[in-house]
Amino acid sequence: MRRLLAAGAATLLSAFIVFANPGSACACSCAEQTEAEAFEAADAVFAGTLTRRDGGGFPLGSPDDPATLEFEVDDVYKGDIAEVQGLLTSGSEASCGWDPPVGEDYLVFAYLEGGKLNVGFCGGSRALDERSPEFDAEAVAPVAGEAGLAKTELWPFGVAGALLVAATGAGWWFLRRRHLKRIQ
Repeated sequence: MRRLLAAGAATLLSAFIVFANPGSACACSCAEQTEAEAFEAADAVFAGTLTRRDGGGFPLGSPDDPATLEFEVDDVYKGDIAEVQGLLTSGSEASCGWDPPVGEDYLVFAYLEGGKLNVGFCGGSRALDERSPEFDAEAVAPVAGEAGLAKTELWPFGVAGALLVAATGAGWWFLRRRHLKRIQ
C-alpha cells in the first residue's frame, strides 16, 4: 500500500513539474518616447474597446506564450484596421506584454511582426481619457469585418489530461500486479 501511495505522489509531483513550469525570467525596460514618436513608429493606430483576452501565461503555458487581445474599433488613425480587430501580445508584462483590463477604452499603437499586428507594453498604448491624442491625424472609420482573431483551441488540455490519467492508471496497474505476485 505504501508503494501505491508513493507512486501516486510521484505521479502528482511529475504532473506539477510538467504543467507548472514557470519559464525563464526576463524584464521589460522601455525607452521614453512621446505620443507623436509612438505614432510615427507604429504601423497601426486606433481607438477602441478591449472586449476579450485569450491565451498566454499560466496555468499551462509559458509567460512568453502569446495572448490575443480583441478590440471593437471606433476610430482609426493609421493603418487598415477592422471593426473587430485582434492583436498579439506577449503573455506577461515581464516580457513586455500588454495586459490591460477588459471592457475599457484604449488608444492603441500596434506594429507588424511576422505579418501580424502586435502590441506591447512599451509601444505607447494607453487608456483613453479626456486628453486628445498628441499627434496630428484625422480619425476614419474602421474597415468592415473582423481581422486577426485567434480561435481558442482546447484540445491540448484534453490530450494532456488523458495522458496524465493513462500514466496514473498504468502505474497503479503495474504496482498492483507486483503486489499480487508477492502475495502468492
